[in-house]
Amino acid sequence: MIKIDFLAKLEKFNLDNKKIAGVLIFSLLIAYLDYALILKLQLKSAAAKRAKIEKLKSDITLINQGLANMERLAARGEKEPPKIKEAITEDKLTLLLQDISDVANANDVKIIQIRPLSQDKDTKGKTKTTLAAELSPVSIILDLSCDYNALNNFIGALENYKALITVQGIKISVNTADSSQRNVNLILMAYVKK
Repeated sequence: MIKIDFLAKLEKFNLDNKKIAGVLIFSLLIAYLDYALILKLQLKSAAAKRAKIEKLKSDITLINQGLANMERLAARGEKEPPKIKEAITEDKLTLLLQDISDVANANDVKIIQIRPLSQDKDTKGKTKTTLAAELSPVSIILDLSCDYNALNNFIGALENYKALITVQGIKISVNTADSSQRNVNLILMAYVKK
């Protein structure tokens, strides 16, 4: 009897161990699937969000620094420091014309013709100041074809250009071939170092 009870308990124990092993294996399988499918994606998503948060923090820091600079300048009564423009040398005039062409292309402005005209003559016989003696104005006449928006963007880009360029005159007429386009005669003044 004792032997039978012992065998019954041993069989019951083996049966319980199989159930425990089955539950344990099932739990490990669920944990693995959770890690492999769900948790991995959540970790990747968290890493991506962390990168976005860091970028936003750095952007906010830069904006706050810019605002602090603006407030400091406003408190002193100063405006934003002007951009220093430089006069070009005579040998760089062709590069300037190429840059103007590149700016025109970037702003959907078609250049029909571009003509630089030197203006060294001092017709009134006035004595030139030191600065005027160092700089020679060169007119650049542009014949363009574009719409108003492209023209506005083009002139804005020229005003922000690094070289000393000013708009001296503009004449706009309707393009008879295309009613959405305008024929523009634009006169620019560039200053060249002698």
